[in-house]
Amino acid sequence: MIRALVVDDLRTAQRAIQEALEVDPEFTVVGFAGRGEEAVAQALKLRPDVVLMDIRLPGGMDGFEAVRRILQEYQVPVIMVTASYDDEEMLMRRCLEAGALDVLPKPPLLLPRRNPEAALRFARQVKVLCRVRPVPRRKRGRVSRRETSVSGSPIVAIASSTGGPSALLHILSELPPDFPAGIVVVQHMAKGFVEGLAASIDERCHLDVRVGEEGDVVVPGVVLFAPDGVHMAVDGDGRIHLKHGPPLRAFRPAADILLSSVAEARGPRAVGVILTGMLDDGARGMKAIRDRGGRTIAQEVSTCVVASMPQAAIALGAVEKVVPLEHIADELVRTVRGVSDAVSQDTARSKR
Repeated sequence: MIRALVVDDLRTAQRAIQEALEVDPEFTVVGFAGRGEEAVAQALKLRPDVVLMDIRLPGGMDGFEAVRRILQEYQVPVIMVTASYDDEEMLMRRCLEAGALDVLPKPPLLLPRRNPEAALRFARQVKVLCRVRPVPRRKRGRVSRRETSVSGSPIVAIASSTGGPSALLHILSELPPDFPAGIVVVQHMAKGFVEGLAASIDERCHLDVRVGEEGDVVVPGVVLFAPDGVHMAVDGDGRIHLKHGPPLRAFRPAADILLSSVAEARGPRAVGVILTGMLDDGARGMKAIRDRGGRTIAQEVSTCVVASMPQAAIALGAVEKVVPLEHIADELVRTVRGVSDAVSQDTARSKR
């Protein structure tokens, strides 16, 4: 069982979250709290597997401070659950600084009875985040690092934020082992957890998934996540470079930096994907890819947890195709194989 602690000052909201979680029989709610101080005490007493934390709590301790206090004593996945998105930049920054893994919208009252599929999606998003731990678990038989680039091979660059972990798991786990492109990813999340996310996804997909390091080469069959606290870019040889520059619009790593570098490095052999998330990080990078003849895909708005990132890219004219989450993996396979075929034809013509 996955043991959850639910923190919200409204009893009706507590029950709505409980009912949404327990649509999945693996979840059980072991406790509730209505104030920040109570949340800290309950977390340390009950030692749950996940904490779902409201932001606005009565008294002197809000949800952000409660998260910080809990994580000082007990390393547990904490997910902010809120109905308020008035200032997305401030909300995202404060959640990441506090150490929360993600922000999910509060499920509506009576959600399981009126829309059981939406409740199950909420539970699945929480379940993916429950598996993310600060210390990665490495599986045996990992693919060894290759030190030479596959000349001219496509590179897929993915930007994701709020709701991204479950979306990434869904997409990456459906890609075949012979997927003919390397993949690089920026996922906004709290410091210390990106390696755990990569390791968790690695255990559930055919590709080799890990956090990128300086000098790594982006090759087919490998997924490289941008590490904590640094920007990641790709050069013309397909090598990873890490940059300790200032945050870009609240984010470091920033998806715009990664996607723009892939546009520069691969041109028409670049593929950009922008998924669920707050704010607009990645939109300009998607535009750079499309302007250089690359292909771009955005997650369809109704399948996003928060749609601001794909909406921003669409508004810039940076998106070629808008695809529901459940079809993105298939679309990626078609797109990348089409790009690979074009590269092979160009190579054959150049040798004549």
